Amino acid sequence: MPNRRNDADGTWMRFSHLAVVGLVMSLSSASAETASVTDVLPACKLFLSIMDKQGTVREADVVHLMDAGECLGAVYAMLNLSTALTEPLRFCPPNDAEAEQAVRAIVAYVEKIPERAREDFMTLALEALRATWPCH
Repeated sequence: MPNRRNDADGTWMRFSHLAVVGLVMSLSSASAETASVTDVLPACKLFLSIMDKQGTVREADVVHLMDAGECLGAVYAMLNLSTALTEPLRFCPPNDAEAEQAVRAIVAYVEKIPERAREDFMTLALEALRATWPCH
């Protein structure tokens, strides 16, 4: 994977911008509503379950693998765009931050606020990443 902070020609950054737009669109429902935490959290938890079991997937989970990939893709895009975001969305992960760490941070954050489960996933995910890795 290209270094998200040192891409001299900006190709990776342009790709990342397009990826975020595509992911936001793919996480939106047909009625143009944004995907809520309730909609996306199970996919993120499935991704973490697969990671915890070193890639082992239960047969019942196979049909949901695409959803787990969408969660992971959204998080990768947010990590790759972190330096391009402006306040109040900007967060500053360490250079060696892994997407799995970010997914874990998001899941832990949103599980502490179940009353906000109907809110937009991307908004709360960015809030979680900012709380995890604030810029100083």
